[in-house]
Amino acid sequence: MSTTTDPREGWTSASNALPDSLCPGRHLAQRGLPEETNEDADAGTRIHTALATDKIDGMSDDEQEMVERMRDECITLASAWVAGKKFLEVLVEERLWLTDPQSRVRHSGQPDYLLLAGSSAGLEALIVDYKAGRIAVEDPAENAQLRDLVVLADARVGGELVRATVQIIQPFAGKFTPTVYGPDDISRAADELLNRIRRSNDPNSPRVAGEAQCRFCRAKLHCDAFTSMVGAILPQPLTVERAREAIEVSSTVLPQIDNLKLVKILDLVSLAEKWLGLIKTEARSRLRDNPQALPGWELRPGVERSAVTEVRQLWQKWSVGWPNTTEQFLAAVKVSKTDLKQALREVSGLKGRALTEAFESLLAGCTTTTVTSPRLLRVGEEDEAS
Repeated sequence: MSTTTDPREGWTSASNALPDSLCPGRHLAQRGLPEETNEDADAGTRIHTALATDKIDGMSDDEQEMVERMRDECITLASAWVAGKKFLEVLVEERLWLTDPQSRVRHSGQPDYLLLAGSSAGLEALIVDYKAGRIAVEDPAENAQLRDLVVLADARVGGELVRATVQIIQPFAGKFTPTVYGPDDISRAADELLNRIRRSNDPNSPRVAGEAQCRFCRAKLHCDAFTSMVGAILPQPLTVERAREAIEVSSTVLPQIDNLKLVKILDLVSLAEKWLGLIKTEARSRLRDNPQALPGWELRPGVERSAVTEVRQLWQKWSVGWPNTTEQFLAAVKVSKTDLKQALREVSGLKGRALTEAFESLLAGCTTTTVTSPRLLRVGEEDEAS
């Protein structure tokens, strides 16, 4: 069952605690499918790597500033928590494991920061989870991933934890209130975890579609439950003629939908859009292999676009052909804030928060702000435009 590339070795993990609890069949459905990645995930990986190793290779200045803020908050939190206790051990980004004695299935989790210390009450743990997003995640008291990490930490020390404090550090989302687990809390969390991972490793467990569990599920393109869920917002039966008819009457039908039903439809829209995107990706793949595979459809070459990259050379040509027209040239030039910040870092030697402050001071009075049309977002949803 183990693989050489998956640190979870094909087993369930704490990071999927919530979606796995909502869809028992989710874990086995995804087994063997490649991990999905995006810019946010890659940035998160760089930030966690830097916090664990102090290596900042390939990181943007904003990411470096995030690392500084997270590290400062963690040091402050850990210093206050360990005061009066006997320091024992710190684990950073170390994967913890447990094996269910009944089913023999395994489960793991990787705390960003785990501090063990002794107190008059016994062995205690501080577990910190770093989050880089701008929209607050679940409060520590409700966070299923942290609850799993408490159980895993307890398993690592042989079930001797008498207390575990969990906290989330998410600088862009404000402050969270730490949650403390006592012996009874740890025992209940362990029972919940074991029941969940048994269901997740049962090939007969059902698949249950839903916004939370399907959003990052790698198996949704091939999942009947997901297809049925997102298909509910499409005209039935799904034919070209029926879809055209639905579009034609939409201006009459949509105003008649009540608010609660419209909310349910909106909950599925973003997932349906992703599903349709995956379908197009599959279609492109088939047409690349066989241009005749999909009658009525073809894969056309991409559109060529060019961008001015050699500004210095362009200016030299301009100034020779049209001298004394600097103002007109500058009016046509657009400055990339990303490239400008990189240039400032190179000439100033600044980084992190110091660079951000210098950059903001440099831009003061030199920018024009515009406001786009209002964006429709679920409450708590990450705004990609931010």
